[in-house]
Amino acid sequence: NQIGQTLPGKSPSFFFMDIRSSEAQAFDAFLREKAPEAKMDRVPMMRGRVVRLNGLRPEEIEPGAGGQALHRDQWCFDFFPFPDDVQVEVATIWALTDFTEANGATRLVPGSHRWQNPDYFAGDSDVATIPAEMPKGSVLVWHGSTWHGGGANVTSDEVRVGVAMNYCAGFI
Repeated sequence: NQIGQTLPGKSPSFFFMDIRSSEAQAFDAFLREKAPEAKMDRVPMMRGRVVRLNGLRPEEIEPGAGGQALHRDQWCFDFFPFPDDVQVEVATIWALTDFTEANGATRLVPGSHRWQNPDYFAGDSDVATIPAEMPKGSVLVWHGSTWHGGGANVTSDEVRVGVAMNYCAGFI
């Protein structure tokens, strides 16, 4: 009840709209007529090149940790059947330490970005992988639809650390 009564009065509302420059004057007139108190700011758009940062998190694999289950980051968009040649997400991991097979380098399933409607519970995750070994300071880039997972850290004293960032198409 408190949220419904007090929050709307204290919280701003923001709407981001992509208006073609040829339609901007008509939109401005419409907005002034319908909501004369509204504040509007304009920023340039780069139609077709806009990306949104979809997560920024440290990825640490401690000594003795098991491997992560294989998955694809783009699973959250599986509800929509994008054409085969459309990739809506690109994933990256930036190595803050050396990535080795022994300390849990990210494991990839080559060609899995071409799989249609993967079934996570039908044993599809039991496939051959390759470790993405790379020195500190490197970045690994892959399609968001590629199956991958952090490897097992079988070392006794190395923590594998990276920062994962995913980029989504601006229309998502």
